[in-house]
Amino acid sequence: LDLGSHKEPNLESVVTVDPDLIINGQRYTQHAAKFKELAPEAAIISLDPREGEPFDAELERQVTTLGEIFGKQAEAKKLVEDFEAAEKRVTDAYDKDQTVMGLIASGGELGYSAPTTGRTVGPMFDFLGLTPALKLDESSTDHEGDDVSVEAIAKSNPDWIIVMDRDAAVEADGADYQPAKDLLEKSEALQNVTASKESQVVVMPADTYTNESIQTYTEFLNTFADALEAAK
Repeated sequence: LDLGSHKEPNLESVVTVDPDLIINGQRYTQHAAKFKELAPEAAIISLDPREGEPFDAELERQVTTLGEIFGKQAEAKKLVEDFEAAEKRVTDAYDKDQTVMGLIASGGELGYSAPTTGRTVGPMFDFLGLTPALKLDESSTDHEGDDVSVEAIAKSNPDWIIVMDRDAAVEADGADYQPAKDLLEKSEALQNVTASKESQVVVMPADTYTNESIQTYTEFLNTFADALEAAK
């Protein structure tokens, strides 16, 4: 069933399939009450990370819940175990004296993903115990990151840079697409920061922005762990 885009959803079409279960979330979360009205007999489950709950635990809750729903408990357990093993690899290899900067590449610009609140990268500061290179008085969850000058990033001199390339997931075929690593390499202001000089820039999987699943985080954490271990 195609419910249309999140900007112009065709919610009424859900009536035609009379669902037993609706798994809701992300940009359709705001329509939960409407779904309940249109499909009053359906069980409606939201798997979005809950505010105030540890993000890594919420990733595990998502996949564990889906495993219970679809009778795939063993597969879900394996995904959780793989995630926890990758998480441990990072925390074992990471030196808390080293600072980390979270960035989001979007529209040819680099935005700042703040610890805790920043989109995608931000929550990892909490569950991995990363030391921020930069802290702002005000930050957001904006999907393009917060507006921070490259000079401010350079001044903070991060030992590691983690980048989520938003455009890699949605604009990779566009003529104007600039990969995150290209943006970093072309920025003169960032050439002398430790992360650049030591090749300690880690880019998340290309499709991260459009799924943000436990599998994606597991893949990234293992890549990050590889880099941390190699740098020792």
